[in-house]
Amino acid sequence: MRGLSRTAYAIALMIMGAQALVQYLVHTEADFADKLRPIQSTLQIAFLVFAIAGSSLDRRKSRDDLKEPSPRYSGVAVVVITGATASMVVVRSSYLYALLIAAGTIAMAVLVWHFATAHANEIGEARFPSPSVAD
Repeated sequence: MRGLSRTAYAIALMIMGAQALVQYLVHTEADFADKLRPIQSTLQIAFLVFAIAGSSLDRRKSRDDLKEPSPRYSGVAVVVITGATASMVVVRSSYLYALLIAAGTIAMAVLVWHFATAHANEIGEARFPSPSVAD
């Protein structure tokens, strides 16, 4: 099953590359935009199918074996996903704003990484002292 999982992930990455090329052509070549939109939506669906298939075929770890991500990785992931989403929304109206958002996202991700590294012991779930029972 491990080989099938890797194959599904590889196909998903190839589809993502094709999706990036189609997205570029849609934005740069106005003549092809109407012809490429059905291909674009088909590639998105195919990417999701192969990514989910790869994930479901990868059964090497049980849920008990999974560790929670460190605050560094989870904080940076939130910043990068939010910034990438904002950049993709804005790119249709202005490439300059999209680049500014991308640059700000990178700078913020670096700041979050450094902050989470410096305060790693202070970040986490809240731990309250149990009340002592007075008799």
